[in-house]
Amino acid sequence: MHKTQEIIKEFGVDVTLQGLLYSQELPNVELIYEVNSPDWKQNREKLIEYLNLLKKFYVEANVYEFINQHKAFYLGAIAEAKSHIKPNLIQTMENYFGTANDHYSVILAPNQPFGMGFGADVENRQEKILYQILAPANGIEWKEKADDYSEFGYSGNDANEYYRDLVVHEFCHSFITPIIEQEEYKAKINQSDSLFIPKLDSLMTEQGYDNWWSFVNEHLVRLGEIRISKKMGTDDLEEMRNYNIKENGFILIPDAEQLIIEYETNRKEYPKFELFLPKLVEQLNSFNKIDIKNKMAAANNGYK
Repeated sequence: MHKTQEIIKEFGVDVTLQGLLYSQELPNVELIYEVNSPDWKQNREKLIEYLNLLKKFYVEANVYEFINQHKAFYLGAIAEAKSHIKPNLIQTMENYFGTANDHYSVILAPNQPFGMGFGADVENRQEKILYQILAPANGIEWKEKADDYSEFGYSGNDANEYYRDLVVHEFCHSFITPIIEQEEYKAKINQSDSLFIPKLDSLMTEQGYDNWWSFVNEHLVRLGEIRISKKMGTDDLEEMRNYNIKENGFILIPDAEQLIIEYETNRKEYPKFELFLPKLVEQLNSFNKIDIKNKMAAANNGYK
């Protein structure tokens, strides 16, 4: 427990959990994927040491038996999650981005704080797997026995919106973020970093996006999420769009949506999203600081 707290303090929850994806399932800890996370790539030995500590705990605490005793709960959570993840999601995303991956996996984390979720990917020479780590969609009442549960935290009134905002959103990251993490794209994005005016900086920092590149990354991912949701016939698409623009402040989405129609209607020229991405990045250079101020005011974010 103390070592886990140390690791999380040093790397954060997301990076810590991603480190576990590189190995076999406990109690086996052999690394079976290339450690490509920048954090763990530089701390490979520390990751191996931590995995061996987890193995020791797994054996000594008889974790296998605990999981087996609560199997009914885990199966119930899986069934709930499956009922809300649309079966055409992966095909829609692959068709839209023009890219296929070997495998997609959603890992449920029932003991994580409500609303937490993040995407990660691992790969070796044979395959690439996209993961989505998903916390419960809502709180449930504590029961003494696993068999007493009829709800498992992965359903509820707002579940469809929850899965869209986390699962679709995080998988979009896997299609977009690795591309713009390349130095070539970082340089192009930084050409327009003067648009990250103090008021936009403040609004984004509150959400965890404290620099221009991270804002652009989220801007593009949310654009992809909206367009994927449109393809899937999401009922509250306009509400979703307004929430991202007016509440969260991603004020450049309307302009990007107008531009991306060119991609969607000309797939012979742009069979992959990656081929059109330079135009979306170049669009940033068409704005100035006054445009950003006016767009923020028009989005009713409380800024004048």
